[in-house]
Amino acid sequence: GAFAFLEKPVSKEMFDAAFVPGFRQALQATYADLREMERQAFDATLDDSGHFAPGAAYERDCPLCARPADDAALLHFVHGMHVVTCARCGLSYSREVLSAEQDQRRYVSSGVPAQTLKLRRQALYAQLERTKAAYIMQRVGEHAPLAGRMLDIGCSNGQLLQAAAAQGWSVCGIEANDSLVAECRQQGLAVLAGFFPAVLPVQSGFALVSMLDVLEHVV
Repeated sequence: GAFAFLEKPVSKEMFDAAFVPGFRQALQATYADLREMERQAFDATLDDSGHFAPGAAYERDCPLCARPADDAALLHFVHGMHVVTCARCGLSYSREVLSAEQDQRRYVSSGVPAQTLKLRRQALYAQLERTKAAYIMQRVGEHAPLAGRMLDIGCSNGQLLQAAAAQGWSVCGIEANDSLVAECRQQGLAVLAGFFPAVLPVQSGFALVSMLDVLEHVV
């Protein structure tokens, strides 16, 4: 099947786009469309001056040491966000944070998820994702040789769940976008539609929890 190569050792270089001839050129147009969709999604939260519209975001002080953001040095102003460096601890952070409602809208009702799915369906990209998933489960096997229940938070179109299932794991995913949820379910994968942890049953109990390409999107 698609994960037959799971039996073979997989290295990180095998899913590095820099080592795949023609990868960047083949997907250049798709990536450009994705960046444009992301720009439109950000711009929808801004006013004419380039700042966040009322209620679209809130301001915070340093999330590490709580030093007031007013004392921080400005590094960049981009997409409505003042990226600043804390005067006390040196952490660089965004002073503004999207409201939960606006943030979730990007993943549910903007054009970004559909364009992301288009990218993931490209043959070269899909192969790299399968190889990456195989590598991750190979590393998991070094620490958890006995398969159990697995939860993938932000499971996208289910590549990691498929790789885990091929190794005998009982898998469950959480995904916010309905199109991606539908694609996973068409593959026979158990996926909860919504956001973590709201849609997760209280009595869960997982031996393995994964969260790929998610942490950088949360506060």
